[in-house]
Amino acid sequence: MRVGPFVFRPGRWPTLVTLVLLPVLIALGFWQIDRAHQKEALIAARESAAAAPVLALNAGLPTPEAGLHRLARARGRYDAGHQFLLDNQTRDGVPGYRIIAPLRLEGTDAAVLVDRGWVAAPPRRS
Repeated sequence: MRVGPFVFRPGRWPTLVTLVLLPVLIALGFWQIDRAHQKEALIAARESAAAAPVLALNAGLPTPEAGLHRLARARGRYDAGHQFLLDNQTRDGVPGYRIIAPLRLEGTDAAVLVDRGWVAAPPRRS
């Protein structure tokens, strides 16, 4: 095949490699398009949940699906005896902990876990 002053004559190995890789690369392209649609659906779900009314957890706990990405309001007391530190958390390159504590809901026996924030780790971990 002649293209201008050049003669295009690929060898057997480049042709075989191209024939093997082309379907793989096309499949990866379709996979990327599918992932983009999944991300768009996730963003739309989060936006609609953020626009929904605030959940009142003291009135009753919602199902996990109903509470997903929703803002919530709760009243109660933190159970400091059962809080824990989530280790190996960094913020701006500084090692530290996330504090997770159960909040005992007022007027019920239920509790919800609350992320109370991040604290820097001391220089010595002992």
